[in-house]
Amino acid sequence: MKRKGVMNIFANKQKLFGAAAAFVMMFSIVAQPANAKTANAKLADGTYQITTAEENLALNKDADFEDKKDSDAQKWSVSSDEKGYLKITNVESNQVLTYKDKQLTLADDADSKAQKWQLKKTSDGYQIRSVYNSKYSLAENEKAELENAKGKAESFTFSETEKTQTWTGPVLSASAGSVEGPSGRETYYNLDMSGVVSAMQAAGIEGEYWVREDGVKMYGDYVMVAANYSIRPKGTLIETSLGTGIVCDTGGFASVNPTQLDIATNW
Repeated sequence: MKRKGVMNIFANKQKLFGAAAAFVMMFSIVAQPANAKTANAKLADGTYQITTAEENLALNKDADFEDKKDSDAQKWSVSSDEKGYLKITNVESNQVLTYKDKQLTLADDADSKAQKWQLKKTSDGYQIRSVYNSKYSLAENEKAELENAKGKAESFTFSETEKTQTWTGPVLSASAGSVEGPSGRETYYNLDMSGVVSAMQAAGIEGEYWVREDGVKMYGDYVMVAANYSIRPKGTLIETSLGTGIVCDTGGFASVNPTQLDIATNW
């Protein structure tokens, strides 16, 4: 599920007055006024997936939200300056989240105030607020437009991850037949995977079966791989020329070449 152009920025304008407001603050989560003197939440420098707190959709390099995948397009390098302000850079495109004319864009790194962000802790994650104009914070919506924050502040979670290791060697394809990949010889096969999927789920390894656009069969975020169970047990994650794989099957080839991988495709 992909949300087209759903990243925008919205204004925080809610004001609270008197004891009644204090009572509300005790029992509900509301958007902070733009000038609220709350301390910035700290986040260690690193690589993260940024997801919506409510729907668990991941922010990608196009400023869209989509289901989480193990892809550099959904990974963000977060670094802080001496004031604790964050720069948020997409790992794949190397472009930086940028505030421009009350809208969110991605741009080349200019080391500018418009590319600095601060976090405010919420009950279920963080509000990501612009340093350039603290009235505005990131939000997910069906349209790329401004919204007035009438309810609770939009919340996002940061899940630490690692940059995907990019394979620069030969890539398995129907025409290639077999290649030497990052973890050994690779071949491919095309069989009904329903039994394999059932066995994975029975083993408590969660995931959904689907077929990638290039015909590679997937289990969750991972390429489905057959391997030698004695050295690569079911559920093992392993690098292939087609992306990170998960061992979910085996075959007679394993007795001939113990390090060979047979990759499930629809070719």
